[in-house]
Amino acid sequence: MIHGTIGLLTQHRCESGRIGLTATSGGRGLTAMRWVKRVAIGIVVAAGLTVLLVAITPQGRTGVRTALFLPQILPTFPVKPQEWFTDGPSRIEVTFPLVSGVGVADLYRPATDGKYPAVLLFFSVNPAGRDDSRVVGLAEGFARSGVVVTTPWSDTITQKRVSVEEVDNLVRAFQHLVNLAEVD
Repeated sequence: MIHGTIGLLTQHRCESGRIGLTATSGGRGLTAMRWVKRVAIGIVVAAGLTVLLVAITPQGRTGVRTALFLPQILPTFPVKPQEWFTDGPSRIEVTFPLVSGVGVADLYRPATDGKYPAVLLFFSVNPAGRDDSRVVGLAEGFARSGVVVTTPWSDTITQKRVSVEEVDNLVRAFQHLVNLAEVD
């Protein structure tokens, strides 16, 4: 038996004769709460679907890798999120035969064993050296993304000179790269 309504509360008398208060369902406050709850559920569902699409589609995985790669290769970018999710690559000096002498390159490999795609980074007439942060950041960014990287170095090139032999040296560096066991 309802005896009266006070705002969002309803006063009633129980079977035992006691008077009690209950919330009414027709108030604006409860409708707003339902709306907020539905929006929150919608956001959670949308986020879940986004995570699912990223996890199961090649395009989603590529998008995530790209988003992690770009800050890694920008030397002035303060945050390197790729480092949060991947182990550091290994960097070793390798040599390979040239027509006259031996070529030298830095080889960057992903931290985990396996077969990976590869890229040969050649910086042409580049005043930056092997340890330049831009060069190292780019090569490490690729390696953290699952790519084997070779960066050949030449005294001729680092002295800002170009010679005809450099073309053959690059071909030989590429041949060395594709013959590595970890290159797919």
